[in-house]
Amino acid sequence: MKLFKNSLCFMICFIITATTVLITGSTNVQASEDPVQLCHARYHIFSADGSTGNYEGNIAVKNLDPNKKVTVHYCYEYNQNNWKDVSAKYVKTTSDGYEIWHFETPCYYYSPCIFAVKCEANGQTYWDNNNGNNYTVTRDVILAKDSILNLNSHYEANQTYDRIQSINGYIALKNLSSEKNVKVRITEDNWQTYTDIDAVYHSSQENSNIEYWHYDYKTKTTPKNVQFAVYYEVNGVTYWDNNSGSNYFLGFR
Repeated sequence: MKLFKNSLCFMICFIITATTVLITGSTNVQASEDPVQLCHARYHIFSADGSTGNYEGNIAVKNLDPNKKVTVHYCYEYNQNNWKDVSAKYVKTTSDGYEIWHFETPCYYYSPCIFAVKCEANGQTYWDNNNGNNYTVTRDVILAKDSILNLNSHYEANQTYDRIQSINGYIALKNLSSEKNVKVRITEDNWQTYTDIDAVYHSSQENSNIEYWHYDYKTKTTPKNVQFAVYYEVNGVTYWDNNSGSNYFLGFR
C-alpha cells in the first residue's frame, strides 16, 4: 500500500532559510524558477555527536538538453570566500516531466552551508538562488516553499534485539488553521492492517507559521519492522508526507 500526497516536495529535510550573502564569481545568472528548482536539502549526520556530516538534497530540473549539467555552488558559513561546486546526479523523471537530481557535499565538520543550484543547458545557465539571496541549510527544520507537511528527520524506534517495541518522532507543518488533525498511519504487517494515531502539538517556530507535532506509538505485535506515513487534515484538504510514495520504514528487512 502506498499513500499519496497533495503537495510538492514532501521530503525529510533540514531548514532552508534565506541569507544576505550573494553568489560571487558567477556568470550568465538568470533568475528563473522554471528550468531548475531546489526541492529540499538537509544536514546528514555521520558522527555520533553530530560534529561531522554532509549536506544533501534534491533538485527538480526541466529536461531542456540531454547533455545538461546540474551543479550546486556552495560554501560554509565560517568561510564565505571559499566557494566550491559539487555535481548533482540524475535520479528519475516525475509524472509532470521534471527530472529529479540528487546532490551531496563532501563530509566535513559541521557549519551552516550557503548554496545555490544551477543548470547548464543549450549554452545557457539557469539558477535557483532563492531570488538572489542564496539558501542556507542548518540543523533546524523547515518546509520547502511548496510544502505544507514534512516528517522531521528525527524519528526513531525503541527495539529489543530484532523487534520494534515503539516509534516516536516529530512532524513539521504550516499552520493553515487552528482547527486541524495531524495523524500517523502505521502498519506492522506490510499494510494488511494499519492503525491511525493522533499526533499532539509540541511547539511553534519563532517568527514563522511552522508548528511541530509529536507522536509516540507502542506496537501491538512487536514486529521486526514498521512502515508509516503522516497526514494533516485542514480546511477540508488532506496533505500527506509518505516519503515520496515509498512510505517510511524502521526495523529489519
